Amino acid sequence: MICSFITSSQFWCFFSSSGAYGFPIAGDRIVGGFPAEDGAWPWQVGIFQSGTFICGGSLVNKEWVLCAAHCVRDATASILKVYLGLYNLTQPSSHTVVSNVKEILMYPGFQSSQTGRDVSLLQLDQTVMYSNFISHISLPNVSDVFTAQDECWVTGWGSIKSGVSLPSPGTLQQVQVPIINNTVCNSTYYKDGYQIGSDMICAGYMEGGKDACQGDSGGPLVCRRADNSWVQAGIVSWGLGCAQVNAPGVYTRVTAYVNWIIENICPINYHLSLTLPPNR
Repeated sequence: MICSFITSSQFWCFFSSSGAYGFPIAGDRIVGGFPAEDGAWPWQVGIFQSGTFICGGSLVNKEWVLCAAHCVRDATASILKVYLGLYNLTQPSSHTVVSNVKEILMYPGFQSSQTGRDVSLLQLDQTVMYSNFISHISLPNVSDVFTAQDECWVTGWGSIKSGVSLPSPGTLQQVQVPIINNTVCNSTYYKDGYQIGSDMICAGYMEGGKDACQGDSGGPLVCRRADNSWVQAGIVSWGLGCAQVNAPGVYTRVTAYVNWIIENICPINYHLSLTLPPNR
């Protein structure tokens, strides 16, 4: 019944499936990564507060952006702007669209990244037009499971190592990272007093070297499906340093919050879907 609800809501609210655009193009250099090609990840957005870049995010339909709660916990909608189709952080292009934010929704009970519930939604004040550079990312079904066998990537404009900002012009970076199961991830963080909750998902390398970093927060961890489309598995949330040994990146697990996400971005269709007969 849950899968039926997700499928119905995505049909009504997202209008078309995503995955036709995003494709990682090898280049030369997030930590241990390399520049993406312009338009490779069309759901990636940059979030600015009072003119300063603060976080990444992902477009999940034509009016809503998915982000981490810690990115916007102290913000008001009036001081935020979302840049869509952005490639070079300091040099917006002709296909970049800038939108004001109409509303911020934070998941109830959020306190800190380390205690979970690190998810938020930003409602844009306009309906964006899709292009080769702007499109949404598919959301997973509640039952979807991501493993080390999946091809997963994280993208963003964050530091290229702890304390070292991405150099100008700030080209969007990408890095492939494997999923690490929660039992293994928890064993590495437990000694430092942290617990990896069921609403978190880890990705990276136990030997370090490749990871998201400061400034990548809120951005998407996406995984390739069998049909070559992409689905968002995680939201960049927290970690100990960047690309450190035995400290993989910790992400908000999107499957844990996908019902909340869809209920808020498609409220009418969410309630209608509850009355649909189950698929047979």
